[in-house]
Amino acid sequence: MIRRLLPLLTLVLAVLTDCSSQTSLSRTALDQALSQGVAPELVYVVDLPGYKLNEQPSYGGDNGGFMSVYIRPDGRHAMLTVERGSSEDARCVGVPSKPTEPLEASVSCERDDVGWYRTGGGLHEYMALRGHHLIRLMGEIGDADRAALKEAVAGARRVIADGSPTP
Repeated sequence: MIRRLLPLLTLVLAVLTDCSSQTSLSRTALDQALSQGVAPELVYVVDLPGYKLNEQPSYGGDNGGFMSVYIRPDGRHAMLTVERGSSEDARCVGVPSKPTEPLEASVSCERDDVGWYRTGGGLHEYMALRGHHLIRLMGEIGDADRAALKEAVAGARRVIADGSPTP
């Protein structure tokens, strides 16, 4: 009897595990973001190995953009931002990595199958375009590696689909 139920139990556990990993943003944090003017379609989450979503993310921006911080137990962090817009190679190189850097600060940019990989000012990030949503995940060079950033951005998913939270 147990042998016959084992495949079913395995399937149920796989579904439950997948479901719990999809909503890493609590309902309280989601409600807070929406009350601060974040556009529901711009709320995304990523899976970044070794990092956990900070439940007190920052929100805002003129276009209803979303920003959250992922932290590691040792205090290192990565920042996810999602905004409306587009990106092209010229913008990739033409925008400094840090807002406090001058426009002429050195930035390198490589395009690949996921989007754009940028480095500059001690930071690196992956940018990807999903429809009209620009998803960016950045951290200090030496924290999360390039492959982890790329995989996380490639797997970025919306928390809210069609106006209601995903299960």
